[in-house]
Amino acid sequence: MIGSHVPYLRVWVLAVSVSICLPAGGLAVERPLAEIVDEAQVFAVQQFEGMLKALEQDQRLPRTFSNGRLVLAGPQDWTSGFFPGSLWLIAEQTGDVRWRKAAADFTRRVESVKTYGGTQRPGLHALLQLWQRLSLYE
Repeated sequence: MIGSHVPYLRVWVLAVSVSICLPAGGLAVERPLAEIVDEAQVFAVQQFEGMLKALEQDQRLPRTFSNGRLVLAGPQDWTSGFFPGSLWLIAEQTGDVRWRKAAADFTRRVESVKTYGGTQRPGLHALLQLWQRLSLYE
């Protein structure tokens, strides 16, 4: 059931990502959309490579940036599933096994919260990364 909605999720994520990356002129840009998406993907991969390097010596997960500094959180934070989920998306898009390994590593870091009930949003922690895992291996 979840797998049947994954293509729609991917289209939505792509549409949101592209809309964020478009210049102020919006869709009036003369460049082909595929070129813009490719550039955005290359940029995202570079950003995530930097994030992985920054997290090499830490078992926590990225939460946000504040005052120019990376703020990290443990698996109980409601945002903990988004970084692993993003890594699964990159693994799927690039087909590169190193991204799959990184995604699996960060997924293991949040595995303990899939039954955690200490928040008003139970299950949100691992939702995105678990959804991606299901879609990749169905």
